[in-house]
Amino acid sequence: HVVTALVNALDTGRLHHANLFTGPTYSGQTTLETAVPGGKLLLPLGVDEGVKVNRMINQRTVSTGIVCKDEVSDYTVTVEIANHRRHPIRIEVEDQVPVTKHKDTKVEGFEASPAMTGPELDGKVTYKGTVGAGSVQKLVIKFRIVRPKNWELRQHDH
Repeated sequence: HVVTALVNALDTGRLHHANLFTGPTYSGQTTLETAVPGGKLLLPLGVDEGVKVNRMINQRTVSTGIVCKDEVSDYTVTVEIANHRRHPIRIEVEDQVPVTKHKDTKVEGFEASPAMTGPELDGKVTYKGTVGAGSVQKLVIKFRIVRPKNWELRQHDH
């Protein structure tokens, strides 16, 4: 889905609708929530058929150690953003790397190409950039999880 951020520059904060255009062609109208002057609004615009996103995860786990064995899982997350439009687009990609508070489990070796901000305390990483017309931007995130052998990894929703 495409989401755009708008900054309400009106002093009154009373902008109630927006006309939507695809290039010079009128596409429709949408309703906007009222926001404080200078505030930020998120406006979902639906699926953009000109932009395709593909996210793939590759995991490899091995056991290490002689007496006290650990399992080490190396993850590579690849995100490809294909721009099929005739003009460049600006993108912001947010992803997540694991976080742990358990003393026997570690998340380490974070790498991102191209460079990303983060990871934050909650594991969020962010990439901001431009995808050229008719091209693909590839993002690669790598990290490692080290834990005692036979420990199960679980995802907890916040």
